[in-house]
Amino acid sequence: MTGLITPEEMTSAPETRPASPEETPVAPMTDDLAAVRELIVRTHADAVPELIDGATIGELLASIEPAREAFARIAALSAPPGQTVPAVPAGGAHPAPIDPKSLSPAEKIRRGLGAAGAS
Repeated sequence: MTGLITPEEMTSAPETRPASPEETPVAPMTDDLAAVRELIVRTHADAVPELIDGATIGELLASIEPAREAFARIAALSAPPGQTVPAVPAGGAHPAPIDPKSLSPAEKIRRGLGAAGAS
């Protein structure tokens, strides 16, 4: 045997035999089961998607609660305690222009002296 395929062998149909149940690969998840899993993942945004898994619909449904608990633990660990939203917006916002006509004479003097002292 040379390891080469002759033209006659290339044109002939390959031998096919029915596969035994032991040889047939089992798909890890059918299309229907994958669709149910996707629906569960979309519906439960408060769950870790990687933990929602199972070979049956019952197993998928049973994996929701542990995935939600894991999400809650992760959320509790990742948020520092006492974190608040900043009171001042970030970024280079310029002060609003002030109409001098609306200022009192004392305020105009105070601002004038403050600007003269800053120079």
